[in-house]
Amino acid sequence: MQPGQPQAASARATPWSRALRRRLRSACLAGLEWPLVPPAFVESALCAVAPLARSSGPLRRVRANLALVGASLGQVDPARLERRVARHAARQFATWVRLSRSDGPSGARGAWLEAQVRRDASAAPALVHLLAGRGGIVATAHLGDWEVLAAWLARMGARGGVIGLERPRDPTTAWLERLRAANGVRTWSHAAQPRELVELLRGGGCLGVLNDLDTPRSAQLELEFLGQPARSAKSPASLARLAGVPIWPLACVVDGAGWAIHGAPAINVPSTAPKEDSIRRALLQLARVQEGWVRQWPEQWAWHQPRWRS
Repeated sequence: MQPGQPQAASARATPWSRALRRRLRSACLAGLEWPLVPPAFVESALCAVAPLARSSGPLRRVRANLALVGASLGQVDPARLERRVARHAARQFATWVRLSRSDGPSGARGAWLEAQVRRDASAAPALVHLLAGRGGIVATAHLGDWEVLAAWLARMGARGGVIGLERPRDPTTAWLERLRAANGVRTWSHAAQPRELVELLRGGGCLGVLNDLDTPRSAQLELEFLGQPARSAKSPASLARLAGVPIWPLACVVDGAGWAIHGAPAINVPSTAPKEDSIRRALLQLARVQEGWVRQWPEQWAWHQPRWRS
């Protein structure tokens, strides 16, 4: 088989099949927004079919990523961790279904957030700062449940939103934006004008950013992550420097039947230091925090993501 043949075959299949898949996915996701199927059933169904998906692209990437950096986690059984990652993803999606049915940041259908999300003592300084309306970057990772974190902050009175990866014509992207809007969380694309985001931050708002992903369309720096070179988006440090606000590392992790918000000390990006130096130092600090989270809760990190794409 010649190197170009698989791509050519895939290209011939895409024009109508991709459109059909998008329509089917859009219909399924829209149906999940209505309270017809219990989220617990969604979770159980996904867990039941997970063993059948071992040859899927995402689970192949899980295994490839674990082969690359698994040794940095210590004594971890890759096969067991893969199963636990799949189980966490099933619970996470079921939670997103629940979030998609919210009736607003103060509605009764979102009251479970107050009951099931607790604040770890390590997150207290960040939450006091953010909920007082003093402005800041919420830097989290694809770990635990970042959508629960955003919805909980909005319900507690934080004003702002998140920067989300924009995929044109992707029903999943549109569904996630509707999910966030239903919980009072606005989504800005990676192409948003920095001026608008800086005004939000200087006005006391908070902005959620995930930068533990190789996103080629964003400005990035190459840093070491779990012992291997990886690219990280500059946006948390760049925006914090422009707006003069701190970066607050926060992670919302599954804790028993609920979730717990954990934090780390604020990361400052002084505008008096050389720009690239201050941005790199801040991102290095953030990477070390995120590495600690992955080592502590490895089954809750999105190992299926292209972290080491480059």
